Amino acid sequence: MKCPPRYLSLCILLCAVVSIAFAKTKERPDSDYQDGVLVSFRTVAAGSNCSSSGSMKGSVDESGNVEGKADHSGSCQDVNVRLYTIKVGDNTFVIKHAPENWNRKSVLEQQLPGFKFKVRTQKDKLYIKVGERESPFFLVEAK
Repeated sequence: MKCPPRYLSLCILLCAVVSIAFAKTKERPDSDYQDGVLVSFRTVAAGSNCSSSGSMKGSVDESGNVEGKADHSGSCQDVNVRLYTIKVGDNTFVIKHAPENWNRKSVLEQQLPGFKFKVRTQKDKLYIKVGERESPFFLVEAK
């Protein structure tokens, strides 16, 4: 099927506008990658996660007397977060993993102190790259 010439120029214009729009909305890093090294890590309590459930059963007899029974249960678990101390140049930072849109493991998970990586900033996060994988982190403290 052939496209009439008047529609062809419209299609080209539309493609150009869409390409420009996507290019402008793509976030760009605030900085280039720098070398970083894992200094240490620790796990700290970050609160708790609690749940509870219950049920009520009851009946009313012909005299209007009410009899009932309630069952309930609840539990709480501590929520822990891993804090990583990293060194980038002469600066030392404490960071924590900030998963985005999916619950992926951190690229620093199961790495030992002395591990080397690449790091960059973008908006309010640090992005650490190991091989082809990259994980976002929040800055907790700058030392």
